[in-house]
Amino acid sequence: MPGPFAAAAASPAVRLFADRAAAVRPGFAVDADTARPVVRICRALDGIPLAIELAAARVRSLTAEQVADRLDDRFGLLSVGSRAALPRHQTLRAIVDWSWDLLGPTERTVLRRLSVFSGGATPDSAEQVCSLDGQPGATVDVIASLVDKSLVIAEGQRHVRYRLLETVRAYAADRLAEAGEADRAAAAHARYFLDLAERAEPQLRTADQLIWLDLLTDEHDNCSAALRYVIAAEDVPSALRFVGALAWYWITRDFDAEAAEWATAALGLANGAPPPGLADAYAICEIVATIGRAAGHDFMGDANMYDALRQLAPVAQGSTHPLLTLITPLLAMVSGDRDGTRRGLAAAAEHPDPWTRAATRMFGGHLALGEGDIDAAAAAFADGEARFRELGERWGLIVCLSGRAEVAIARGAPAEAVRLLEEARDHGNEGLANNWSEMLRIPLGRARAQAGDLDGARADIERGVRSAKKIGEKDDQALGYIQLSELARLGGDLPGARRMLEYAQEITEAHRRRPDMHVVAASTYTKLGCVAEQDGDLAAAGQWHARALATLADVTAEFLPSNPTLAVVVEGIAALCAARGEYTRGAELLGLAHTLQGFGNAASLEVKRAKAAIAASLDSGAFQAAYARGRELTRDDALALTP
Repeated sequence: MPGPFAAAAASPAVRLFADRAAAVRPGFAVDADTARPVVRICRALDGIPLAIELAAARVRSLTAEQVADRLDDRFGLLSVGSRAALPRHQTLRAIVDWSWDLLGPTERTVLRRLSVFSGGATPDSAEQVCSLDGQPGATVDVIASLVDKSLVIAEGQRHVRYRLLETVRAYAADRLAEAGEADRAAAAHARYFLDLAERAEPQLRTADQLIWLDLLTDEHDNCSAALRYVIAAEDVPSALRFVGALAWYWITRDFDAEAAEWATAALGLANGAPPPGLADAYAICEIVATIGRAAGHDFMGDANMYDALRQLAPVAQGSTHPLLTLITPLLAMVSGDRDGTRRGLAAAAEHPDPWTRAATRMFGGHLALGEGDIDAAAAAFADGEARFRELGERWGLIVCLSGRAEVAIARGAPAEAVRLLEEARDHGNEGLANNWSEMLRIPLGRARAQAGDLDGARADIERGVRSAKKIGEKDDQALGYIQLSELARLGGDLPGARRMLEYAQEITEAHRRRPDMHVVAASTYTKLGCVAEQDGDLAAAGQWHARALATLADVTAEFLPSNPTLAVVVEGIAALCAARGEYTRGAELLGLAHTLQGFGNAASLEVKRAKAAIAASLDSGAFQAAYARGRELTRDDALALTP
C-alpha cells in the first residue's frame, strides 16, 4: 500500500477494523477508497476495540463512508471540539446505543435475555431461557444475526458457546430491566441450570464422569448466578435442591469452601427443617455446611464443633442416596466408634448402587490401614479398585491406587508404590481437580526415596509443596516439608532437616485448631525430637516426643487414632532410648511400633539407627525377646509412654 495508506494500515485500530470488516464482507481492504473513512471511524471511536468491532460489523450492509457518516450523526450531540477528546464512557454508550437502535424487535428481545447468563450460553440453554414465546428454534437463528453484528461472540470448535462482552452484557441487562423481564429471565435461567445440575449429579459417579465434570465447570458461573437468584428470592426448595445436586461436583473439583458457603445460605432459608420431599437435599446441606465449618480454622475455637459433627449422624439415617449412605459410617469414625463404623460400612456394602459398594471397600481399606491391618487393607483396596475400574470412575480409583501404594510401602515394595502412584497421578491429570494429581507428588516422592531415587524424590516433593502452598492445602504442605526433612537427614544435613521441620511447625501451629492438623503436628514434633537426638540434645528430644504423644492423646479423645502416626512417634522414642543406652526398652518399643502399624518399618531412619545401636549391645536372643514383648503392647500403652 503506497504513501499515506501504509501508515494508516499500520495502526492497530485500523488493522482491527479491517480484520473484522473482512470477516463480514470478504475482500474488504484499507485502500485509496476506504482509508480515510476507516481512519475517521477509528478516531471517532477513540480506538476502543469493542466500539471498532461493532462499527466494522456494519460493513456487511454499508460502505465504510456510510458507517463514518452515521457515526458523525450519532456523536453530534456528544461532540465538543475534537472527537478524539470524547470521554471513553460516552463513546462506548453511544456506539452500543447506535447498534441497539439498528436491531429489530426479536433481536432486542434475545439480546437482553442473554444478559442473564454468566460465562456464556450454549445453544440449548439460550433456546430455553431466551425463547421467543412459542417459537421453538427461532432463538438460535436470531443469535446468529447478532453474531453477524458483533453483539454476540460465538466461541468453540466442537461445541459452540455464545458470549457477550461485558459492556454489551451490562447494557443489555439495563434494557432487560427496563422491559420488566429481569425476574422472568432469571427464573427461567435458574430452572434450566437446576435441571442440568440434577441430571449431572448421578453421572459424576459413572464412566461419563469427566464429561459431566467439564460441563458443570463450563457452567460454573451460571450455576452460581442461578443459586444467587434462588437464595435472594427465598426459594427454599430450589436452593436445597441446587446444593444437593452440586455437592459432589464441588467436592470432586475441590471447591469445598464454596460448597460450605452455598450450603450455609440454603440452610439459612429453611428454618431448621426440610420441606416435604427434600430430606436428602437438606441432609446434604447440613453435612456440607458443618464439615466446611470444621475445615476452617476460624471455627475450631468452638468447643462444640466435634459434637456438631457427631450429631450429624441421625441426619443421614434411612437415606439411600449414595453420599448419605456413606456419611453414616464416616461420622461414626469421626466419633471414635469402631463398631459403629464397621456396622455402617457393612450395611453400605449391600447398597444397590455399585459406586456406593465400591466406596465402602475403599473406606474399609483406610480403616484397616489406620488400625495396622495391612492384609485387610490390601484386600479392601484391591476390591475397591476393581469395582471402580469396572465403573470407569476415576475419583475412587485414585484413592484405591493410593491406598494400595501405602500397602506396597508397608510390604517393602517401594518400586510398586511408585508405579501405583504414577498411575493415580495420571488419572488425576485426566480432568479432576488439579490438586488430585499435584498432591500425589508428596507420597510419590516418599516412595521414590525409599526406592533409591533421591533426586526424583526431591523434585516431586518440592513441586508438591509449591502446589500445596498455591492452592492452600496446608496439611499437604506441612507433610511435604516433613518429607523434605527426611531427605535432608538421609544426606546428613541436620540443619537443613530442622529448617524444613520448622516450616512445617509454623504451618501446623498456625492452623492447630483444624482436626486434620493434629496428626501432622504430631509427626512434626516427633521428627524435631529425632533431629535433636541426632544433634546430641537428648533432653530436648524427649520433650518433643512427649509433645507429639500429648497431641495424639488429644485427638484420640475425639477421633479414631491414626496408628501409623503413633508408630512413627514410638519409633522416634525407640531411637532416643538407644541413644540413652536403654537398649532393651528400645527393642520393646520397636516391637510396639510394629504392632501399631502392622509391619516392621525397615525404611524408617529411626528403626535403622535404633537397631544398629541395639545390635551393638544386645545379643540376638535378647533383642528378639524384647521385641516380642513389645509386640504384645497396645495403643494405650503407646499413648501412656514417658519419653
